[in-house]
Amino acid sequence: MYSGYSSQTQTQILTGNNILTLNKLYTTTFSLSKKKNSFSFGSHQSFPLRYGWIEKFCMSMMKDKFSKTISRDYLRPEALSLKYGLGNNMAKSIRFWLKACRITNDIPNSKKDPEFTDFATKVFAPDGDDVYLEKKETIWRLHYNLVTHNDLATTWFWFFNIFKKQTFDRQQLVNEIFSAVSTENKFYTEANIKRDVDCFVRSYVGSTTNNMQGDEALECPFVELNLIRKGFGNTLVANRGEQKSLPDDLFLFSIINLWLSRVGQPSTITVETLLNEPFSPGCIFLLNRDSLIERLEKINEFSNGSIILDQSSGLAQILVKEKELIKNFKELFPKNLSKNAA
Repeated sequence: MYSGYSSQTQTQILTGNNILTLNKLYTTTFSLSKKKNSFSFGSHQSFPLRYGWIEKFCMSMMKDKFSKTISRDYLRPEALSLKYGLGNNMAKSIRFWLKACRITNDIPNSKKDPEFTDFATKVFAPDGDDVYLEKKETIWRLHYNLVTHNDLATTWFWFFNIFKKQTFDRQQLVNEIFSAVSTENKFYTEANIKRDVDCFVRSYVGSTTNNMQGDEALECPFVELNLIRKGFGNTLVANRGEQKSLPDDLFLFSIINLWLSRVGQPSTITVETLLNEPFSPGCIFLLNRDSLIERLEKINEFSNGSIILDQSSGLAQILVKEKELIKNFKELFPKNLSKNAA
């Protein structure tokens, strides 16, 4: 049951025993969805994200006199290698995952130093909501941050937003991405993409070998979400379903971001759009139709009346009350929208 909505500048949503500040937990995909296609492969150096990488980095950097700014020298591979006892490639991988999961704002060749995002400080600071990454809801938030980062984590974005096959093998995913990037001026080899797909699969399915030791044996946190499983032979299966552990506030936020990305911010969005379009909760969280409808039946409650499900006309859709939505979640929106709703 949701209650205790704040009328203050930052809207808070009560989820279980945790009060989460929406605008501190997420980075809007509004600008991303407006971008021209941009592709990137291999910056992870073939290492999936591992338990301990984000947590240890944040703990180390935030334990003393905390500052959102991070020295660029500290993120150099040789500095990370020395501090954490890692090889150079693994150090580069950590820097990539911090950026791809929106833990850091880190722009290469910029005069501005990298800095922690609001999401990172809210969750992983010493007094944060989940300092040791023990909650599955935090993993969902990291997953959302990653798969909406289309210009940095192309394969992750492509699978959850574009690919849409339920049963597939790695080569099918490689072929589809390779076909798409072949239309660009930049040159990408099939081998580049295959390595990216291999890393993606390991991120959600885990390792297929049992002979790894130490840090190599740590699974990626995304395995916990059980979004992809092994099928028969070389096949893999996307687990569309209820996703019981998915936080309601993250589900709501994905809808707000999808609404923001649509031209003119329409007053209605069909259930089919929420199920199948890029950046939709159906795609990003692999929700099936029944589960999506079930969550939408409660959205009036946890959006404080800003969004309601309407099935009266025979076409299932949500009705977005723009003024109420912007008023209730003001800090999430571009300033020009906030002014128009005032």
